[in-house]
Amino acid sequence: NGDRPWIAAGPDDSVYLSYFGGSPLGIVIRRSDDGGKNWSAPFIPEPDGTVGGMSALPVIDASGRIHMVYVAKNGEGVYARSDDRATSVAKRTVLSTSAYPQNIAIDRDDVLYVLALSAKDPKSFFLWRSIDGGNTWSAPIPIAEIGKDDAINLRWMSAGGHSKLALAWYGLSQGKMWTRLIESNDGGN
Repeated sequence: NGDRPWIAAGPDDSVYLSYFGGSPLGIVIRRSDDGGKNWSAPFIPEPDGTVGGMSALPVIDASGRIHMVYVAKNGEGVYARSDDRATSVAKRTVLSTSAYPQNIAIDRDDVLYVLALSAKDPKSFFLWRSIDGGNTWSAPIPIAEIGKDDAINLRWMSAGGHSKLALAWYGLSQGKMWTRLIESNDGGN
């Protein structure tokens, strides 16, 4: 019973399902080790629940650690990591109290990227980067290109090879809907 489901695959052929549901309402993650026939008990990374109606789109690194971002009930933009296949939270970091993480991506070198929306200006976006599995994070990197539209919806980010990153979104400018795509070959710099 949930909304906004996402699926991610682990390096050991496990499958992770995340969705927005449970009680209290928030992110729930479940694991299957047999192609979806059976699922683990629900793992709730934020016991007090999350806000924003968004589930965590988890990413899995080469060693099987699960990385996710979300907005906690108190408004904190949070990064969390599970090192034990979605059984507990090994690392929880408040990235910001003035920005809302939108999604997370991981490149082939296990560099993590978090795209965030400013809580003060809905057309102001920036990126955080971690090169050590989420233990430390860069200072926020502004993404000026995103703020050009009148309205911005459905922001997506994907990472590929070394430091390659793509961002896409729908924008509204002068009454017309646009699809925008920007790419970076230097990790968002």
